[in-house]
Amino acid sequence: MHWGEYCSELYSDDQKQDTQILIELDQISPEVDEEVDKPILMVEVEATVWKLKNNKSPGIDGIPAELIKNGGQALVQALH
Repeated sequence: MHWGEYCSELYSDDQKQDTQILIELDQISPEVDEEVDKPILMVEVEATVWKLKNNKSPGIDGIPAELIKNGGQALVQALH
């Protein structure tokens, strides 16, 4: 039963928030860079797909680069 009490206390919203910390975090946060926040273009996705190297081990998803490349334009559009 101790675990249940711990989780209940951990996720309860009864704790008072220190607004000074929130203000300080807002002051030191970096400004939004509009260049970084632009949407990804279809041509960028396509170029990235074609740059994938063949004959390499797949990542966590288990999908080899060759499979992604052979997906063609339909897969590029789905990824975009």
